[in-house]
Amino acid sequence: MPVLSTRKATEEEEKLAHKMGFSLVSHPLLKFEYLEPDQGELEFEKMAPDAWVFTSKNGVEGFMRIFEQGLIPLKPKKIFAVGRKTASKLKAAGFDAEVPEREHGTALANLIVDHEYIHSVVHFCGNLRRDELSEILVRNGVQVNELFVYKTIREKYQNDFPQDMQAILFYSPSAVEAFGEAFKRYSDVPSVAIGSTTAAALSQHNCQKIIEAKDASTASMLKALKEYL
Repeated sequence: MPVLSTRKATEEEEKLAHKMGFSLVSHPLLKFEYLEPDQGELEFEKMAPDAWVFTSKNGVEGFMRIFEQGLIPLKPKKIFAVGRKTASKLKAAGFDAEVPEREHGTALANLIVDHEYIHSVVHFCGNLRRDELSEILVRNGVQVNELFVYKTIREKYQNDFPQDMQAILFYSPSAVEAFGEAFKRYSDVPSVAIGSTTAAALSQHNCQKIIEAKDASTASMLKALKEYL
């Protein structure tokens, strides 16, 4: 059964899909360009952050490109990550991060607010970051400094949606938006969301068959699809 992945599937993901009776067809809708903030943005002494915040693996990658140049000399009291995969990428770089039970921005913001000694954070993010995190933190008296370390670019297609797809995997609200922009329509086949914010984005576009994965992983998305079918 052919299933479209809106990002490049790994060899491991393709093998797992095959075992479950699926054939993953990669059709990446987004690409990423890493940025180098100017010196003024990197004056962390003035920011004096109590915590660093990461809401994607791309944010970690962009951060590491700066950190490895010695441009971020200070380590904060606490580091937070939106999910286990983002935390794992930080761990590989030598940083331990706390993760909320539910892997989305609202839960992350509430977790940070629960730490009453956190009064300011630096959010390493991309240009299409969502607003929920900052809104909740600011509302609770936490200063948010956003440092853009990568840029999300939507791939352009000429309405060449692959035929015979029986389901679609969506990994972010940005991918949902890019799908509609690229193909000028939303498919009536089952749409699998990696999390609640992506599911909400699909709902806003009136997708009728929305499946939400229990965990933020391709394996969980495929399992949810199989159970649905």
